[in-house]
Amino acid sequence: MQNSVPAQRRSWRLRGSSKEYEIIRAFELSEAEVALVIPLEDLQREFDGWLKFSQGPLRDMLGSVGRVPSSTNPLEEARQLKRLFTEVFQSQRLVALRREPRQPALGHLIQPAPTIPSDVVDAAELAKEPAPAPQASPARNVNVAQQDSCLSAAAQDGTPFCEVCDNIKRGITS
Repeated sequence: MQNSVPAQRRSWRLRGSSKEYEIIRAFELSEAEVALVIPLEDLQREFDGWLKFSQGPLRDMLGSVGRVPSSTNPLEEARQLKRLFTEVFQSQRLVALRREPRQPALGHLIQPAPTIPSDVVDAAELAKEPAPAPQASPARNVNVAQQDSCLSAAAQDGTPFCEVCDNIKRGITS
Protein backbone atom coordinates (compact mmCIF):
# COMPACT_ATOMS: atom_id res chain seq x y z
CA MET A 1 0.00 0.00 0.00
CA GLN A 2 1.14 3.49 -0.73
CA ASN A 3 1.33 6.38 1.70
CA SER A 4 -0.53 8.84 -0.52
CA VAL A 5 -3.25 8.64 -3.10
CA PRO A 6 -1.75 8.53 -6.62
CA ALA A 7 -2.63 11.36 -8.99
CA GLN A 8 -4.06 8.98 -11.64
CA ARG A 9 -5.95 6.67 -9.31
CA ARG A 10 -8.53 4.48 -11.07
CA SER A 11 -11.84 4.47 -9.27
CA TRP A 12 -15.44 3.63 -10.02
CA ARG A 13 -18.54 4.89 -8.24
CA LEU A 14 -21.49 2.54 -7.85
CA ARG A 15 -24.77 3.20 -6.13
CA GLY A 16 -26.14 0.58 -3.82
CA SER A 17 -29.66 0.25 -2.48
CA SER A 18 -29.13 3.12 -0.04
CA LYS A 19 -25.41 3.92 -0.18
CA GLU A 20 -22.80 4.93 -2.70
CA TYR A 21 -19.47 3.13 -3.02
CA GLU A 22 -16.12 3.96 -4.55
CA ILE A 23 -14.31 0.91 -5.90
CA ILE A 24 -10.52 1.18 -6.25
CA ARG A 25 -7.61 -1.17 -6.88
CA ALA A 26 -6.10 -2.23 -3.57
CA PHE A 27 -2.59 -1.07 -4.44
CA GLU A 28 -3.96 2.48 -4.80
CA LEU A 29 -5.40 2.46 -1.29
CA SER A 30 -3.86 5.04 1.04
CA GLU A 31 -3.02 4.30 4.69
CA ALA A 32 -5.78 6.62 5.85
CA GLU A 33 -8.36 4.69 3.80
CA VAL A 34 -7.50 1.20 5.10
CA ALA A 35 -9.94 1.52 8.00
CA LEU A 36 -12.72 2.61 5.61
CA VAL A 37 -12.69 -0.57 3.48
CA ILE A 38 -16.12 -2.24 3.33
CA PRO A 39 -16.17 -5.99 4.09
CA LEU A 40 -17.13 -8.34 1.25
CA GLU A 41 -20.19 -9.55 3.18
CA ASP A 42 -21.67 -6.02 3.10
CA LEU A 43 -20.98 -5.67 -0.63
CA GLN A 44 -22.52 -9.00 -1.64
CA ARG A 45 -25.97 -7.54 -0.94
CA GLU A 46 -25.32 -4.97 -3.66
CA PHE A 47 -23.89 -7.33 -6.33
CA ASP A 48 -27.26 -8.25 -7.91
CA GLY A 49 -28.24 -4.61 -8.41
CA TRP A 50 -24.86 -3.81 -9.90
CA LEU A 51 -25.10 -6.81 -12.24
CA LYS A 52 -28.48 -5.58 -13.41
CA PHE A 53 -27.64 -1.89 -13.92
CA SER A 54 -23.83 -1.54 -14.09
CA GLN A 55 -22.35 -4.40 -16.12
CA GLY A 56 -20.14 -2.05 -18.18
CA PRO A 57 -18.33 -0.60 -15.14
CA LEU A 58 -18.08 -4.10 -13.60
CA ARG A 59 -16.33 -5.43 -16.74
CA ASP A 60 -14.01 -2.39 -16.68
CA MET A 61 -13.15 -2.98 -12.99
CA LEU A 62 -12.43 -6.65 -13.57
CA GLY A 63 -10.33 -5.83 -16.63
CA SER A 64 -8.24 -3.41 -14.54
CA VAL A 65 -7.09 -6.35 -12.38
CA GLY A 66 -6.69 -8.80 -15.29
CA ARG A 67 -9.97 -10.69 -14.88
CA VAL A 68 -12.28 -10.74 -17.91
CA PRO A 69 -15.40 -12.91 -18.26
CA SER A 70 -15.14 -15.33 -21.18
CA SER A 71 -18.79 -16.17 -21.79
CA THR A 72 -20.89 -14.54 -24.50
CA ASN A 73 -24.19 -15.89 -23.19
CA PRO A 74 -25.78 -13.00 -21.17
CA LEU A 75 -27.11 -15.24 -18.39
CA GLU A 76 -23.83 -17.11 -18.03
CA GLU A 77 -21.88 -13.84 -18.22
CA ALA A 78 -23.88 -12.41 -15.29
CA ARG A 79 -23.03 -15.50 -13.21
CA GLN A 80 -19.38 -15.23 -14.23
CA LEU A 81 -19.27 -11.51 -13.40
CA LYS A 82 -20.67 -12.20 -9.92
CA ARG A 83 -18.19 -15.03 -9.32
CA LEU A 84 -15.21 -12.99 -10.59
CA PHE A 85 -16.31 -9.92 -8.67
CA THR A 86 -16.52 -11.95 -5.45
CA GLU A 87 -13.11 -13.44 -6.18
CA VAL A 88 -11.35 -10.09 -6.71
CA PHE A 89 -12.88 -8.66 -3.53
CA GLN A 90 -11.96 -11.78 -1.50
CA SER A 91 -8.39 -11.57 -2.73
CA GLN A 92 -8.49 -7.80 -2.09
CA ARG A 93 -7.34 -6.83 -5.56
CA LEU A 94 -10.31 -4.45 -5.52
CA VAL A 95 -11.65 -2.73 -2.41
CA ALA A 96 -14.75 -0.65 -1.76
CA LEU A 97 -15.10 2.50 0.31
CA ARG A 98 -18.42 4.03 1.34
CA ARG A 99 -18.76 7.56 -0.01
CA GLU A 100 -21.24 10.39 0.32
CA PRO A 101 -23.58 10.53 -2.67
CA ARG A 102 -22.55 13.10 -5.23
CA GLN A 103 -24.94 15.96 -5.68
CA PRO A 104 -25.74 16.82 -9.27
CA ALA A 105 -24.00 19.95 -10.48
CA LEU A 106 -27.14 21.91 -11.27
CA GLY A 107 -26.14 25.23 -9.74
CA HIS A 108 -26.10 27.00 -13.07
CA LEU A 109 -29.60 25.69 -13.88
CA ILE A 110 -31.22 26.75 -10.64
CA GLN A 111 -32.38 30.33 -10.56
CA PRO A 112 -33.97 32.19 -7.68
CA ALA A 113 -37.74 32.36 -7.71
CA PRO A 114 -39.11 35.56 -9.19
CA THR A 115 -40.45 38.13 -6.79
CA ILE A 116 -44.22 38.35 -6.74
CA PRO A 117 -45.80 41.80 -6.70
CA SER A 118 -47.80 42.50 -3.53
CA ASP A 119 -51.03 43.09 -5.46
CA VAL A 120 -51.02 39.52 -6.89
CA VAL A 121 -53.17 37.08 -4.94
CA ASP A 122 -51.74 33.61 -4.40
CA ALA A 123 -54.18 30.81 -5.24
CA ALA A 124 -52.84 28.70 -2.36
CA GLU A 125 -53.72 31.49 0.08
CA LEU A 126 -57.20 31.69 -1.36
CA ALA A 127 -57.61 27.96 -0.87
CA LYS A 128 -56.73 28.30 2.83
CA GLU A 129 -59.34 30.97 3.50
CA PRO A 130 -62.80 29.63 4.24
CA ALA A 131 -65.29 30.21 1.47
CA PRO A 132 -67.95 32.77 2.31
CA ALA A 133 -71.18 31.20 3.56
CA PRO A 134 -73.91 31.10 0.92
CA GLN A 135 -76.42 33.82 1.50
CA ALA A 136 -80.01 32.81 2.00
CA SER A 137 -82.40 33.95 -0.65
CA PRO A 138 -84.34 36.97 0.46
CA ALA A 139 -87.64 36.12 2.14
CA ARG A 140 -90.67 36.69 -0.01
CA ASN A 141 -93.40 38.86 1.24
CA VAL A 142 -95.72 36.26 2.81
CA ASN A 143 -98.98 37.00 4.55
CA VAL A 144 -98.69 34.69 7.55
CA ALA A 145 -102.30 35.12 8.64
CA GLN A 146 -103.58 34.07 5.19
CA GLN A 147 -101.22 31.06 5.12
CA ASP A 148 -102.48 30.00 8.58
CA SER A 149 -106.12 30.09 7.53
CA CYS A 150 -105.40 28.14 4.33
CA LEU A 151 -103.57 25.33 6.17
CA SER A 152 -106.25 25.16 8.91
CA ALA A 153 -109.02 24.77 6.27
CA ALA A 154 -107.06 22.03 4.49
CA ALA A 155 -106.55 20.17 7.77
CA GLN A 156 -110.30 20.26 8.55
CA ASP A 157 -111.15 18.91 5.10
CA GLY A 158 -108.44 16.20 5.34
CA THR A 159 -106.51 17.61 2.40
CA PRO A 160 -102.86 16.44 2.52
CA PHE A 161 -100.18 19.14 2.82
CA CYS A 162 -97.37 17.27 1.05
CA GLU A 163 -96.78 14.74 -1.71
CA VAL A 164 -95.99 11.89 0.72
CA CYS A 165 -99.24 12.36 2.63
CA ASP A 166 -101.18 12.64 -0.68
CA ASN A 167 -99.67 9.31 -1.86
CA ILE A 168 -100.63 7.63 1.42
CA LYS A 169 -104.22 8.91 1.11
CA ARG A 170 -104.43 7.54 -2.45
CA GLY A 171 -102.96 4.19 -1.35
CA ILE A 172 -99.80 4.56 -3.43
CA THR A 173 -96.74 3.02 -1.78
CA SER A 174 -93.25 3.37 -3.06
